[in-house]
Amino acid sequence: MAGPERPQALEHAVRALSTALKTARLYPPASPIPQQSARSASDALLAALHDSGLPALPFTLARDGLALAGSDSALGAPDVAELLASHGIAEIVFTPELSDGDVTAFLVTALRDPEEVLRQGGLAAALEAAGVEGIRVSEVAITVVDQRAGEQTPDFDDFLASMAGDVSAISSWLASMSGKDPAALAEGLAALAQAAGPNGSTTVADTLAHAFDGLSQDAKDALFAAAVREETAAAVVGPALSRIDSAKIAQALAAGAAGANMLSLSNALAKLPLGERLGSVLADLKPTLEALGRSGTEIGFMEHMLEVRSRAEPEVPLIDLEAGHRDAALRAEEASAAIETMRRDVAHAAEALPERSVRLMLDMLDRQTDFEMYCKILDGLASTVPVLIATRQLGLARSVLQQLSAREQRTDLPWPELSNRITGAIARATDTHAMEELLHAVADDQRLAPDAKSLLSLATPDSAAEFVRAALASRDPEALGAAQLVLGRRILDVAAALAPSARWFEAGQLVRLLMEAGDEPRARAAIEALASRPDAQTRQEVARGLGAASAPHAVRLLQALAKDPAPEVRAAAVRALGRSPAPGAASALAQLFDELDCDGKDFSACREIIQALSRCPDDESEAVLQRIANRKALIKRGHFSEVVDCARQALAARARGGVSP
Repeated sequence: MAGPERPQALEHAVRALSTALKTARLYPPASPIPQQSARSASDALLAALHDSGLPALPFTLARDGLALAGSDSALGAPDVAELLASHGIAEIVFTPELSDGDVTAFLVTALRDPEEVLRQGGLAAALEAAGVEGIRVSEVAITVVDQRAGEQTPDFDDFLASMAGDVSAISSWLASMSGKDPAALAEGLAALAQAAGPNGSTTVADTLAHAFDGLSQDAKDALFAAAVREETAAAVVGPALSRIDSAKIAQALAAGAAGANMLSLSNALAKLPLGERLGSVLADLKPTLEALGRSGTEIGFMEHMLEVRSRAEPEVPLIDLEAGHRDAALRAEEASAAIETMRRDVAHAAEALPERSVRLMLDMLDRQTDFEMYCKILDGLASTVPVLIATRQLGLARSVLQQLSAREQRTDLPWPELSNRITGAIARATDTHAMEELLHAVADDQRLAPDAKSLLSLATPDSAAEFVRAALASRDPEALGAAQLVLGRRILDVAAALAPSARWFEAGQLVRLLMEAGDEPRARAAIEALASRPDAQTRQEVARGLGAASAPHAVRLLQALAKDPAPEVRAAAVRALGRSPAPGAASALAQLFDELDCDGKDFSACREIIQALSRCPDDESEAVLQRIANRKALIKRGHFSEVVDCARQALAARARGGVSP
C-alpha cells in the first residue's frame, strides 16, 4: 500500500498490541478486559496487514520500540520491544492466520520468566506448543549490511587520542551522547582514556573540566548519569569534577534532570564521585535551590535523604527502638483460637448493631416535630440501605424501604414538601452504588434473589435500569445471569430502554440480552440502532454479540456489518458468522465471498471468510467450501491457486473436526 495511510495503520496496530500487553500485566487472562484488548490488537494487526498488501507483517526491535522490517523508524510499543528483548527475540512476524487467541497466548507466554521459557526451548518453541499459528518469532533479524561499515581506519586510535585532549571535539561528542544509554557513554570515556596513553584518565579529566562550562544541560545530565551508574565513568568523571568550581556543579545539578525532585537530587549527590568536595557542593546548592523556588521543607528533605543514603549501617528496627511497637508485636503472636473467638464476637455484635440502629432511627423519626431534623433523620435512614445491601442484610434493607414508602403514601404531618423529600430519600437509598452492591450480592449467593426482587419493587423506576447497567458493565461472568434471575422477562424491556445510552463496551452483552426477545420489534429496533452507531468499537461489539444468537435476523444483521467501512468491524462480523448457530450463516458467508474480488484486491477478506466457513456449525458450510475448492479457470490470475488451496485446507480441517490453519 502506498501513501500516508500505511504508517498510520501500522502505528495503530502497534499501539493496540502495546495496550494488550499492559492489560495482560494488570488482569488475569480469563478477565474480559485483556480478552477485549487482545481482540482489538488482532483486528488492528489484520487490518494493517490487509491494507499493506504484504504477505505478513514483520517487525524488528528498534531503540524506541517496534519498527517495520527494513525501516529504522520505530512505530512505538517500547514495552513490547523490551519484553521481546528479554527473551532474546530480534524479530516478530504476524501472519494472516492471526487470531485474538494467538495474541492472548503470545502475551501470556512472553510474560513468563525468560529463563523458564528458555529451558523449554525458547519463546518460539513455547508459542508453537501453545498452538499459536499467526505469530512467529526469531532470534535474528535478517538485513543486508554494508561490509565496509565495520572496518576501522588505520589511524582510528590516533583519532581517539587526539580527541581526548580536544575540548571542542569532546564537547560535540558529549552533545551527541545526550539522552543515550549511560553505559555507552561510560564505554566511550574508557576508550578515550585508553587511547590517550598511560595518563589517559588525567588527560580526559582535564579536557572534561575545561569543556564543562560550554556543555549543554543535556550533556551535563548525561555525564552525571554515567558517573552515577557506571564505575568506569566515575573513574574519569570524578577527577574532572575535582577541577570544576563547586558553584558550577551545584548549578548544573539544580537545573538538570537530577534537580527535578529532591529524592533524585539526594541520590545524585550520594553517588557522584565528589569525595571531600560534597560539603562545598552542598553549601553552594542550597542557595541555588532557594533561588529556583524550592522551599525549606524540600531542602531539608533532600539533606535528610542524603544522610540516609550515606549511612554505612542499616537502621535499627522500630521494634527495638520503641517499647510500644514491641508490645504490639508480642500481642500479635497470641493464639489463633483466641483471635478467632474475638472475630466471632465482633461479627455477632456487628450483625446486631444495624437492626438496633434502624429501629432507633425510625422511633426518632416518628417522634420528630421539626421538619429539618425530620429530613436529616430521613437522609440517615436512606444512607443505611447501601451499607445493609453490601453486608448482605437485604431483609433489613427492604424493611427500611418499606417504612419509607409507607410514610410517603400516608402521613398526617403538616409539611407540604415532605412527600418529595421522602421520594428523594428512596432514590438515594437505591442509587447506582446500591444497585451495584445488590448485583454483587445476588451473583455471590442466588438465594438472595427473592429479597432483591422485593427490594427493587420498592425502589424508584430508575433503579432497575441502574441494576441492569451494573450487570452489563460487570467483569463477573455471573452478573448478567443474576440480573435475569431477579428481573425475569422485565430485563428485556429495561435493556431496550438502555440501548440508546449504552457505552461501547456494554454493546455486546446488551445485544446478547436483547436477542433473547426473538423478533420482538422493540428489541430488534434497539439492536439495529446499536449497529448503526458512528463509532466502530460499538459496531464491532454488536457483531460479536450477534455471533452467539440463533435467530435468523442475526445473520442478516451480521451480513450487513460484514460490509461495514471499518475493516475491524468487517473482520468481527465474518468471524461471528463463522461461530453463529443461526440457520443461513453459511449461505451469508457464500454470498459475501461471491461479491468480493477474491483473486485480486480482496484476497485477505476472502481468506477470512474461508476460515469462518471451516468453523461454521451450519451444515451447508461444507458444500460452499467444495464449490470454492473446485473452481476452474483457464488462466489462473492473482491469488486463484491460493484461494483454492485455502478452501481445501478448510475442508480437511472440517473433516478432522478442527479449525483450518
